[in-house]
Amino acid sequence: MSKFYFLLFFLGLGITACQTKEVNENLLYGHWQLKEGFRNNNSEPSKMLEGIYFNIEKPTAVSTNFSGIEENGQFGLEKDKFTIETSRTTKFKIKNLSEKELELATIIRGIPFRFILEKE
Repeated sequence: MSKFYFLLFFLGLGITACQTKEVNENLLYGHWQLKEGFRNNNSEPSKMLEGIYFNIEKPTAVSTNFSGIEENGQFGLEKDKFTIETSRTTKFKIKNLSEKELELATIIRGIPFRFILEKE
């Protein structure tokens, strides 16, 4: 019987560890300017990413120059998954979100990107 409880404990622990966290959507709204951007898991920020911004408005509007040109579109949020739909769809994972900082991660054409943005 004790083996059953032991197994049940570790199964519950594993399920809890795999869950994604909820994001406070109200913290997401506003103008976010890139503080640092990283490409291909480099430890040094990439200069080619400088100037990127996201302007996120209620209920689901977004404007950004993330793709190299200024675009307007829609966004979706599901737990810690942030999806932008402009001329193409880009999916991000929200790694960190506070009143002043937003950290996003994505993979584009097989290359990992990480963006640390600050709210203006």
